[in-house]
Parts: sequence; C-alpha cells; structure tokens
Amino acid sequence: MTNAKSSSDIDDVRPLVVVIDSNNIIHRAHHALSRSGLSRGDGQPVWAMHGAATTIAKVIDRTQPQALVVAVDAPGGCAYRRSVHPAYKANRGAPAGELLPQLAEFPMLLHTAGLSVGMYSGWEADDIMASVAYWAEMNNWRCQVITSDRDAYQLLSESVTVRKPDLEPFNMQDLLVKHGVTPRQYLELAAMRGEPGDNIDGVPGVGEKTAAKLLQAAGSIEEILRNPEKWHSVSPRGVDAVLQHREIVTRNLKVAELRKDLPVDLFVKRGHLPVSSADLADAFNRAGLPAAARTLADANDRLARPF
Repeated sequence: MTNAKSSSDIDDVRPLVVVIDSNNIIHRAHHALSRSGLSRGDGQPVWAMHGAATTIAKVIDRTQPQALVVAVDAPGGCAYRRSVHPAYKANRGAPAGELLPQLAEFPMLLHTAGLSVGMYSGWEADDIMASVAYWAEMNNWRCQVITSDRDAYQLLSESVTVRKPDLEPFNMQDLLVKHGVTPRQYLELAAMRGEPGDNIDGVPGVGEKTAAKLLQAAGSIEEILRNPEKWHSVSPRGVDAVLQHREIVTRNLKVAELRKDLPVDLFVKRGHLPVSSADLADAFNRAGLPAAARTLADANDRLARPF
C-alpha cells in the first residue's frame, strides 16, 4: 500500500473534495462499538452514530479537504439495479433493531450540523460517490472516496483515490499490484467473478484470477467475445464459460457500473469547509453525543480557511 501522503499528494495544489460512504461507516461503527452500549438520556442507542461521527472527524483531520460530502443510500435502494437483477442484495437481512433508528437519524443530524448530505431517490451512496469523483475530474479537483466497498475501485484515476475508513489510501498502482487490472478492467473482472456480498452470481468456473488473466491478455470482455479463438490459449475453460454465459456478464456490467452523471454540484458547494463549529457542536450535543460534538468541532476548527 502507499503511504498516507505521497509526494504527489503534497505537491498537488488542486482543491480536494472528500466523499464518505455514510452507510458503510455507520455499519462498521455499529459492529465495532455495539458492546459499549452507548446511549443517550432517553435510552436510545447512539454508539453507531458516535463511531461514524468520529470517523468523519478523523477523515477531516487526515485529509484537510476543501469540501466534504457524506453520501447516503436513498430509501428503498436502487430500483434500476433490481430491475436488471431482481436478486440484487436480496441476501441482506434487515439491520439490527438498535441500528435502524440510527441509520434514519444520522443523515438528518449531519444536515442539521451544517454538513453536506448527498442522496438521490432511486440511487445508492455508491452512485453519489461516483458522481462526485467524476465532478472532481471535470472541474480540476482531487477526490478521495472513503469506503471499504471494492466497487469503488472502478473510480480510481489520477485524480481519484479510494481510502478505507482506516484511511489507508488505495490508488491505481495498488489496484494493478493487487488485482493486475486497470479501473475499467476491475469493473469487468467483477462482472465475470460476481459479487457475493451483493448477491450477484458470476460466470461459473471463472474466479478472480482467471478473469484477471483474460483481461490482462485481451484487454476487455468485448475483445474476448469478439475474438474468442484468439484468447482461447490463455484460458480455454474461461473463454468457453464467458461465451456460454455472456448474458450473466452483460447483466453484471449493468448492475455493477456506478452512475457518474448525477448532478452533485450543489452537494459539493454545500460541502465547503470549515462550517460553523458552534452549529456543529450544538447539533451533536442536542442529539446526546457530546464526545462526538467536541471531536468534530475540534477537527473543523483545525481546518485552514477555504481557498
């Protein structure tokens, strides 16, 4: 992996927008802190919100962004992806009872605190993140995407870095070393391999290594399908399986590709930092999260003034 700040990061004077996968960080916080039993005066559990807010503060401190957007899944998820693949995410059970109210409250709390919350009806946080990343590329900004979801690897570019919530950066070179493919090829690799976490089945008999091997040789799925005999020697079984199950590949490409054209300009504009630390602290204090209030306000105070 790369260091937290590479020399190119230090030398790059372009402004930075950070986009955070809210659902990802609050689920991680729920599992990490559930034993704490942290709750407020009315008995409502708040440990997941506390942990997610602490993660946001850590992100602000470590990245020092000019803008921050917290991406949220729209209620009901993505109707388009379910229309393409009805089993999409059908393997996921309902969130734990203690988490449900926190999932509902957290975006509203962030908004009240003056932070920018990005959500579009019918789409997922991943699509907000993809659109913010694309916005950054088109507007000569840098973007850091905070998520542990590997679907975000398709967004990597000279302008876009992915960081897990522990903030270890992951860039195009890391993707090449770990998976042997480019960002676009990673999307195609995932289409062949499938994504069990999202209940997306892959091409039978084609795992990640075979998919990467074929893409390294042929360059794309389109080329494999157009000239299968040319790539048959690379992996006979793999090529035959892709040909036999091309409808799975086509479906998976539609499901896995993130939407990049959502209008996120306003989200970025609202996300300019720093915000009012007084408003930030007041909102979290009223929500019964005094430690998170202090942590976030302190991180916000340490930011340089906006350019």
